[in-house]
Amino acid sequence: MMQRPNPDDDPTPPPDGIEPETRPADGDDGEAPGQAPEVEAKGLAPPTPEELAELRSKAAERDEYVDLLKRTKADFANYQKRIAEDRKRWGAIAQRDLLAQLMVAADQCRLAARKAETDTSAESLRDAICLVWSELEKFLKASGARTIATVGESFDPDRHEAVSVSQRVDLPDSTVVAEVRAGYEFGELVLRPAQVVVSKRPKPVEETEPEQPHLDEPQTGGEDDGTADERERTNGGSNRR
Repeated sequence: MMQRPNPDDDPTPPPDGIEPETRPADGDDGEAPGQAPEVEAKGLAPPTPEELAELRSKAAERDEYVDLLKRTKADFANYQKRIAEDRKRWGAIAQRDLLAQLMVAADQCRLAARKAETDTSAESLRDAICLVWSELEKFLKASGARTIATVGESFDPDRHEAVSVSQRVDLPDSTVVAEVRAGYEFGELVLRPAQVVVSKRPKPVEETEPEQPHLDEPQTGGEDDGTADERERTNGGSNRR
């Protein structure tokens, strides 16, 4: 019997540009012997019990920090609300005390107005104004406000406001000579600067020397009498000719 030719035993080379077909051997799946599958090569080893315990501990610690952050955020929100409510309450208390102290001055103004209805003299009006002012001054002192010193003090731009300048030769420059409106300060805080008049020394008058006549200028007037008579005789003789 004739045997079929084996293609592998064909001695004829393949045409140019065509590689001979290679077939894997029996039981060979195309991978190098001893090479693990790709999934197994990239897979990680299962964690050990110690690693699992550490991961559980870190997760529990993370959850604890998250809960602490949530509680802190809620406490801060409640703190802000409480501060806003306290601020409103403190403002109402301060306003109540302020009105209670101003009521005394208002009572004095009311009494002065009633007195002025029957007594229209200047002395009565002056006494009423002084009485009201004394009550207001007591209120300002009790509140901690004090007036800013002005007359005789050096001008301070942080506490004074210059509204006018006065020429003074008996005072140095920038000295307060008069107060237009009182200023007040509370501790180190200036509530309102004082409006003042500030001194300024006048500039000295420069002495001017009298001008001297130039030597080359002809002098007019003051001619000698003899010279004038001779001139007149000369002119008269020429005219007669």
